[in-house]
Amino acid sequence: MLPQGLSSEAEHELRTRLEQRIAEDRVIAQEMYYAKVKSLQEASEREIQSRERIINETARKRELRRLDELAQLQEEVEEQRTMKLRELDRQRTEAMDLMRQKVQKDANERARKTLEELERAKEGHRDKAGLGYSILGDLASLEVQDFKVMRPPRKHITEAKFDFEVKLPADMEAAMTAEAEAESEEEELGPVDRKDYNEMLGQKTELESKLTKVKEREAELQSEVKQTRLDIESQRTLLKDLKQHQKRLTEEGDERAARQLKLDTSRDELKRAMLEEDKKFKDRAREQKANQNELLKRTTSAKDTTEELKAKIEAEMEQVRAETKAEADQIKAAIREAKKVANEKRGQVRAMEARRKTRETDAAVVAALNAVLVEVERCVG
Repeated sequence: MLPQGLSSEAEHELRTRLEQRIAEDRVIAQEMYYAKVKSLQEASEREIQSRERIINETARKRELRRLDELAQLQEEVEEQRTMKLRELDRQRTEAMDLMRQKVQKDANERARKTLEELERAKEGHRDKAGLGYSILGDLASLEVQDFKVMRPPRKHITEAKFDFEVKLPADMEAAMTAEAEAESEEEELGPVDRKDYNEMLGQKTELESKLTKVKEREAELQSEVKQTRLDIESQRTLLKDLKQHQKRLTEEGDERAARQLKLDTSRDELKRAMLEEDKKFKDRAREQKANQNELLKRTTSAKDTTEELKAKIEAEMEQVRAETKAEADQIKAAIREAKKVANEKRGQVRAMEARRKTRETDAAVVAALNAVLVEVERCVG
């Protein structure tokens, strides 16, 4: 309520100052609200960017560590495979050298024994040479009727040459044939020694067992090589999976960057929209202030004002003050609600709601003032 007994000019000036103070308080409250919302948004953006940097740095370090471990594991597998292949080649070479030495030794031993048998056979043949000469002497003493041709003149046994066929008795021919065949067999095969044969058979069995062991070891090494190849293949598969995972992480990083860019664009658009709304609100406030000033000028210039009109105006002003106070309370409540919502990272929606409520309140005040103007004009008219 305005104090009673004031002149129209004082009342007009007091009312003007009161409205200016209300408008200034409203502008200050809105600026404080927008500044608080902006600071909360900036703090939230800084926190989000800091978390994103930490997450990206952690992911990059983890990926580098995995790649280093994979490379080290691959080097170890390659080194183990190389060592196993070298060991396999060494064992194979040793086995082949051992077999070659054994075979060479056995061949030399058999050749030595064969030469000894041949020497003994030659000595036996030399011993039997005397028997051959005695046979020739017996042949020379045979009669003429025992031969198919004429006997040549007798010569010394060492100089005799026989160019005729001798017909021996059947029993003597059979005995000489059997003896010659036996001698030929002995010359071809040589005398058989059971002890040497058993030794050769044992050596053969031993060589076969060693060869079997070598083949088994070679099979084991082949299986180890196969397992090593399988391990290498699994490591390659793991490397491929890690590369795919890295590619997926890169794609996710690109998508995150795209979303961040889209969020920044939306934030800029929201800021522009807020600035436009603020500008429109200030323009409407100036227009309303001009209208109110015009209304007050028209009201104070009227000469036919009555006490009822004054009381009505005072009541309307009291209502305006009450509505202004209620609006200020609503603005404070909206600021508190905006702070609460900003802490929950949903300040933008509530800010728009608060601005909408403020606009509705302003619209209600303007409507009330327009109603007062209409009533005043009706009363004045």
